[in-house]
Amino acid sequence: MWSKLLAITLCVLLGYSVASFQSSRAELNEEISDYQREILIAARLLQEYSDNCATVKHSNFSPYVEHSVSRYALLVDKAEGFPHFMGESFTLDHQESVVGFEQQIEQMHKAVSLCE
Repeated sequence: MWSKLLAITLCVLLGYSVASFQSSRAELNEEISDYQREILIAARLLQEYSDNCATVKHSNFSPYVEHSVSRYALLVDKAEGFPHFMGESFTLDHQESVVGFEQQIEQMHKAVSLCE
């Protein structure tokens, strides 16, 4: 009887652990994808400010985009290791996106500095 109870308890704990792990991975995956979409939209608006030499709007909005990119980079770094262990291709794709966003922001800052 005790062995059956122990086996059932062990199965429940194991099932909960696996479900928790999968849930955590799915949640992080969704959060990373949300940040990427958010940055794409925000960077487009920042690009418009840069192209139109709207320096005040650019300087007000730029910290938001920079913060979003740094938060996105932190989430991507978090996805590599314990307890999420996202795949190498997943993290590599998103790390390339981080570098692309950082380069895009740098180019926009240069464009705005030429307006002054």
